[in-house]
Amino acid sequence: MSSYNEVMARVSVTPQMRERVLAGVAAARAEAAHAGTHDGEGPQAEVAPFTGVSDRQAGHPATARRDLPRWLPLAVAACLVVAVGIGAWQAGRREVAQETPTDVLQPSGMAEFSSRGELEASVGFSVPEVTDLPFEPASVTYTNAFGLARVDYEAADGSVLTLSKGIDDGSGVSGDYNDYAYSTHADISGVGVELQGSDGIYSLAEWASDGYAYALDAQPGMTEEDMLAAVESVVAQE
Repeated sequence: MSSYNEVMARVSVTPQMRERVLAGVAAARAEAAHAGTHDGEGPQAEVAPFTGVSDRQAGHPATARRDLPRWLPLAVAACLVVAVGIGAWQAGRREVAQETPTDVLQPSGMAEFSSRGELEASVGFSVPEVTDLPFEPASVTYTNAFGLARVDYEAADGSVLTLSKGIDDGSGVSGDYNDYAYSTHADISGVGVELQGSDGIYSLAEWASDGYAYALDAQPGMTEEDMLAAVESVVAQE
């Protein structure tokens, strides 16, 4: 079906639209008759309604043909254009609403998922778990953050450990740009890990392996032993 036929198939004239069209035609006729009177031409001849039956068929004497006012075809054409436009606009709105996908990232670039498998399908790479935590997680949140995989482990007391993973482009994936007072380096299963914190409490661990960058961000912070244990539980899976 052509686009024209598709649009015309959607056009419908409701009783309310018909009343508005007839009212507009009547108003235009009255205005034309009024203008003719003031111009000295006298009232214009009234156009007899079309019944579909000729004068001869109805048994009446034949009458002279009267020309339709020039404005009538234009008025009817304008009403049809408006009706077609409204129908096409409404149909277009319905099609857009039906075709808009719902399983996409929100405009902010963030999307949450209910499982690790769903997060992996979204980002396109495997996402490990932190299996050695210093607390029992009360909730776990899986997020695609602008193409980065992020898993938040939150304890009942509000403590949070966040695992981040993404393509290694040299800029890191933690999003933590704090200037920590202390940093140290550790080696876990051949992977170099950088720890940062202060006063013996570490808030950030970063490392890279096989083309991916990783980060563990702890709030309010963890001991070196707990942080290294959490890192090792992730490295063992990759």
